Parts: sequence; C-alpha cells; structure tokens
Amino acid sequence: MIGEVGGRRPDQLRASLRSAVDGALRRIPDIPAERVIKRSGHPRISFGEFVASRSVEFGVHTMDIAHATGRPERVQPAAAAIITGILDGLLGEPRPESLGWDAPTYILSGTGRRELEPGERSRLGALAQRFPLLA
Repeated sequence: MIGEVGGRRPDQLRASLRSAVDGALRRIPDIPAERVIKRSGHPRISFGEFVASRSVEFGVHTMDIAHATGRPERVQPAAAAIITGILDGLLGEPRPESLGWDAPTYILSGTGRRELEPGERSRLGALAQRFPLLA
C-alpha cells in the first residue's frame, strides 16, 4: 500500500481516491440484486438484502441521532420506502391507513422507538402485539 502512494502529492492522492469512489458508485446500479455477497464475519446474503439492511440501519440510526440532538426525526424517501416495506412484511400486511401514520411514525413505532398510544393499539387490534416489529 505504501509503495502504491509513495511519491504522490496529496492532491494526486485525493484525485485518485475521488476517481475510484466515483467509479464504484457509478457501477453499483449494475450489480444484480440476487448476486450473493460475502462479508467478513457475516453470512452470505444477496446484494439486494445487503442494500435493504443498510437502508434500515442508516435510516433508523439517522433518526436516532436526530432525536438525540433535538432535531426532527426524518428519513430519506427512498430509504423510507425500503424500511416501511420491510416493516409491512414483518407485520404481514401494510400498515393500516386508519392509523394516519406517516413513514417516520411507522418506522419509530415499528422499531420500538415510539410507544403505541392506546387508540393506536385499539385500531391495530391483534396486530398491536407484534410491535415492535423490529427491535
């Protein structure tokens, strides 16, 4: 590694790294979702499952940081779609529209970061006992 960068100026190293990262990011959409990947210390999973799990982790933890710093708990729309899709799968059906939950409220409720209110428990009926869906 040292031999690879030896003698290069900082601006050359930054440009090289920027080029490598940009190239990698451009190629990500070309990776088939079903391609199996191996991560050190983890079981093999498909690339699509990996992306979904990272979306959950980054989206929910970004909300945690916002909460801890007194900011609004928001999630990017693309991540919200993935996370709410996973929560719907764990619930066994889409979140009931009668709850009036937006994506952040569903995510906070589904991950146990927000307690269900008595009226919500009532509207959920038997589904309420599944919460939190992902803890």
